[in-house]
Amino acid sequence: MQVLQELRKLGKRLPAKAPPIPIHFDGLGIVGHVNKQQGIYVNSMLKPLVRGLISDNARAERLAFELTKGRATAEELLRVHMLGSDKRDAIKAIRQMSMAITSWDGVVNARGGGKFWDMMGTKASLTTVANSWFSFLAAAGLPGAMAFGNIPGNAASNSDTAGAFPLPMVLGGAEHLYLTNLGVNHATGTNIVLAVDVLISAGNILTSIVTSQGVSTTALPRWTGGAGVMMTLEVQTAAGASTGIPNVNIAYVDQSGNAIENTGNISWGTTSPIVGRLLPLQDGPMIRLNAGDFGVRSVSVVTNTVSSAGAGGRFALHLYKPLLLVPTLAVTSFVERSTPAQVGGIKQLTTVAGGSKPALGFFVLTSTTSTGVQTYLVETVYG
Repeated sequence: MQVLQELRKLGKRLPAKAPPIPIHFDGLGIVGHVNKQQGIYVNSMLKPLVRGLISDNARAERLAFELTKGRATAEELLRVHMLGSDKRDAIKAIRQMSMAITSWDGVVNARGGGKFWDMMGTKASLTTVANSWFSFLAAAGLPGAMAFGNIPGNAASNSDTAGAFPLPMVLGGAEHLYLTNLGVNHATGTNIVLAVDVLISAGNILTSIVTSQGVSTTALPRWTGGAGVMMTLEVQTAAGASTGIPNVNIAYVDQSGNAIENTGNISWGTTSPIVGRLLPLQDGPMIRLNAGDFGVRSVSVVTNTVSSAGAGGRFALHLYKPLLLVPTLAVTSFVERSTPAQVGGIKQLTTVAGGSKPALGFFVLTSTTSTGVQTYLVETVYG
């Protein structure tokens, strides 16, 4: 043990006639002493316990360092913890404060402790276009259609937003929420499902206005730095076919806080997009960002740059975090992305312990003109 070795060295350096220096442990009293002759002496009856205490203390300090990135010692963390607890096990207490689920054992333990929430849900079939991305956020089912706010400055989305998969658990101040399994089945076609955390849904962007429309999205409730946050446009209300293919131009703030970013003119890719379709078509469910950008913090303005698809058409702009992709493979199979089979199946859904819970929804790459009824299984744990 390095501690004992250092104490032994200290003892050997003492002056010849220096008195022994007692070694004291809280709760045990004096367990030995440091002296010139022996270096260190520990009561033989207490020696195994002392070694164990020193080992546990080292482990506690390592855990505290990992948990706080070196900002606090184990003693400082435990001083706070002891305000509301009489637990004396430092290792257990610090692990409970971190509450990170990083393995299958963590999932099993959380479920065994009742810290889980599982739900079956459905979404109604939409009329689709083969090999195109569609949003099923506003489709009927269980949960029902997701509510989109209206521009400008609509509220952010979370698990309490109408139409999001409900996540009724109350997270403790040190707890995170994790997605551990997602099962999907569609009655028609071999589709691909993208599970998303919907952060902002800014609705009622009119297709008939060719001047700029202020969107002014509110602060992100999760993934607040914007890294990895994507944006897309969903057709809320279809409009008549345009005489040409319209363009769209979006001004946004990137993940580094640069407020001068602009997508430039991007073609919708179609003259008459139908309800639920995600635009522009060039990159599927995400709008291409400028070189060097890999996320979006906010959107300020959306502009349709040519006379577009007539009066009455509306878009919703979504800022969302992609979570995982699941292929449905065939109508006779129910595909699951599960933790035991795939380490990436443990997906953290909260960015701050005890913080905002996600608004779970699904985008689908459809293989035919209909998906049929969709069935979803969502399994989560927290801790």
